[in-house]
Amino acid sequence: MTKPDRRLERMARRLFELLGETQGAGLSVELPMTAWKECERLAKLIAKAEARGWLAAARRTHQRFVTAQQTLIDRLSAADWAFQSSEDDPHRSTAADCYQELQALQSEFVSIDYDRQTRKLKVTTEEIVLDDLNLGPFEIVLECNRIGDASPFQVVALDANPAGTDSETTHPHVQNDTLCEGDGRVPIERALQQGRLYDFFLIVRQILGTYNSSSAYVSIHDWHGTRCRDCGTTIADDDRDVCSRCETDLCSDCSYVCSGCSERFCHECTEVCEACHEYYCQACLQSCDKCEFTFCEDCLTDEKCPKCVEKEEADEKNSSSEADTQVHTECLGEAALSS
Repeated sequence: MTKPDRRLERMARRLFELLGETQGAGLSVELPMTAWKECERLAKLIAKAEARGWLAAARRTHQRFVTAQQTLIDRLSAADWAFQSSEDDPHRSTAADCYQELQALQSEFVSIDYDRQTRKLKVTTEEIVLDDLNLGPFEIVLECNRIGDASPFQVVALDANPAGTDSETTHPHVQNDTLCEGDGRVPIERALQQGRLYDFFLIVRQILGTYNSSSAYVSIHDWHGTRCRDCGTTIADDDRDVCSRCETDLCSDCSYVCSGCSERFCHECTEVCEACHEYYCQACLQSCDKCEFTFCEDCLTDEKCPKCVEKEEADEKNSSSEADTQVHTECLGEAALSS
């Protein structure tokens, strides 16, 4: 007969006490505010790109918006399903059930631990590899005193290989140690509500081991890329430009080639010549001595813009005409006096 594991027995008793306080609570219904804010952010980027004439960037951002919009719809559907299914479940776990759950977890995961002071149950996964992208092992941390709350757990990367665009994204579906559960939200809540700890941790690990491109914070293909400062899209290394002035990362659609020095700049570090309407960096433009608007060197004559030169010439011509008229008038007057 196998001897009982005293350590697991103690953990089981403590967990049973905590679960007894939380079981029977209805499913929480959480509005998908993160998904909503992402849709708002992308909508603003689309409007900005269209206003500035960045049509390619607008098209790419619109594709991301469609994906974010579908994620929002899915989260709303899941919340509605959870609300409709919030009746109490007759299943209740016992101390023996908790012990068996912990035994199963110990054999399934790399390690298992319970912190009595913080009331956190922690399990460590093996290394998570998605399409040859090694993300390292993760620690799934369940706050047992928060069972019944929305998302009472964290997913912590133990040997993080974060996305190049966001150090807080340690997995395509994990950001700021928070898992995007997707379709797993309701099964996770149901497992916790019923005290099925083994099922809960298995569901979370299954989500970590699965890649869904439609709901990824950062796609696997863009994992080591950077983000364009102007339009927000992820840039592969071979499509990345850097502003020569402020050194921010840009995609090729958002970088401007200065017509004067041929260096690349972001939108904020370029200006348009008021005469030829070409883009120039600020160092390749200078102010007209008269009107103080900025122009390229080719459009200036004696440090004056074409309009100011034209106005000067017109003024000189008018002054010359007025002088000729005055001389002609004076000559006529002298002729009259002579007669």
